[in-house]
Amino acid sequence: GFRPQVLDIYVPATPGPHPLVLYIHGGGWQGGSYRRPAAFGDFPRVLAGLASEGFTVASLEYRLSGEARFPAQLRDVNAALRFLRAEAPKYRIAPARVGLWGGSAGGHLAAQAALACRNVALDPAAANDTCVQTAVAWYGVFDLAAMPRIGEAGSPEQRLIGCEGAPCAAEPLRA
Repeated sequence: GFRPQVLDIYVPATPGPHPLVLYIHGGGWQGGSYRRPAAFGDFPRVLAGLASEGFTVASLEYRLSGEARFPAQLRDVNAALRFLRAEAPKYRIAPARVGLWGGSAGGHLAAQAALACRNVALDPAAANDTCVQTAVAWYGVFDLAAMPRIGEAGSPEQRLIGCEGAPCAAEPLRA
């Protein structure tokens, strides 16, 4: 509710339905952009290229750790999945052929969304419509407890789970 969340959506020119690729940007959960990830110079062109190959592609904006603590970011990914499936005919999406792709923090969120798609403890709205068929976690973070900076006050990992300046409790790390 802090601000509207948006998606950029690229739809192939050919009739569908098409598989969906949902891209989740990195940036330590505290920065980054769904339009300008660091790994690509002209990211809209990359996404348009995927669309020209027959994929409907969406690039997701999510709440950063300065706006909301975990699991808000996961809930934003799930909300985008629900929206895209509900609007599947409009965007020519094959709702049973959905994949996530994320880099770094986005890789963490892609993996987590794929593995916790029915976890109502993390997202009360989680249901079958958030499950995906594939996920690409491009240099993602998989174990926050093993991150070298987890004990440093104000680290991106501490900001994400809300334990800034104190040792992080085991339960948020496990989640």
